[in-house]
Order: sequence, then structure tokens, then C-alpha cells
Amino acid sequence: MSTSPFDITSSSEAATHMAAAQFAATLAPGAVVGLVGPLGAGKTVFARGVISALHGTPAVFHGSPTFALVHEYRAALAPVFHFDFYRIKAAAEIAALGWDDYCTPAGICLVEWADRFAAVLPAQTRWLQCMIVAPHARRFNELSTAPPPAV
Repeated sequence: MSTSPFDITSSSEAATHMAAAQFAATLAPGAVVGLVGPLGAGKTVFARGVISALHGTPAVFHGSPTFALVHEYRAALAPVFHFDFYRIKAAAEIAALGWDDYCTPAGICLVEWADRFAAVLPAQTRWLQCMIVAPHARRFNELSTAPPPAV
């Protein structure tokens, strides 16, 4: 795990992928990453960069799991589970997905819209705030604590 918080501003999708690869290098099996921020802030692009870095190829990415709710990737380091909580209405839906089966010491979980159900995520979750700072610029800032619940 990184000894200092991750904080980077990106001005392109390619730069976001490079930043995500740097972040991916700090992950280990058992990691849970909560990606938070408004629509268009770069959560899915960042997740794609992390998944590509861990898998070793950009062609593997299945897109945002907004409707599937979770996508699974087999990476060399550990299986990666990419969740999207945007459409989930209640924590019971997360349990019904088999959250406890995915969120294990053997895998890595990336969760978009994680602040909607922060209480479901483990205490050691790493929180990454994704922000729009200009029309073509995004900031990715690791938070020291969980963000307030999304409304």
C-alpha cells in the first residue's frame, strides 16, 4: 500500500489510464477501493485503467457494470471485481449479489458509487474521490476517511 495519499490531476483519458496504473501498483489481494464522485468525473475510466494494469491488457475491459452490477476479471495478481452501486436501492441488494463472496482476501474490489452504501464496505477500504476540475481535466484524490453518504 502507498505510504502517501494518491492525488493526481489528469487532462486526458490516456493520462487517467497512466495514473490508474500507478494506483494499481499499490494494490494487493484483499484491497477494496471505493470510487466516488459525480457523473462524468472519471470513475469508470479510472477503473478501466486499474483493471487494464492488473490484467496486462486494455482489451479485457467490459465497460461499466451499471446494469450488470458487477463484472469479474481474472488478473495475474488476483481476481478483480468491478461493482457499480449507482442503480442499487438498498444494502440488501448488495448482499444478494454475493458481496461477501467477492469481498475476500483473495480478490480486489473496485466499487463505483461506493459512497451510496459506504457502511457495507470494510473498514480498510481505500477511498478515491473523482472530481471534474475543468471540461477535460479530472482529479483523483485518495481520502483519509470514508466520504459522507451520498444522497
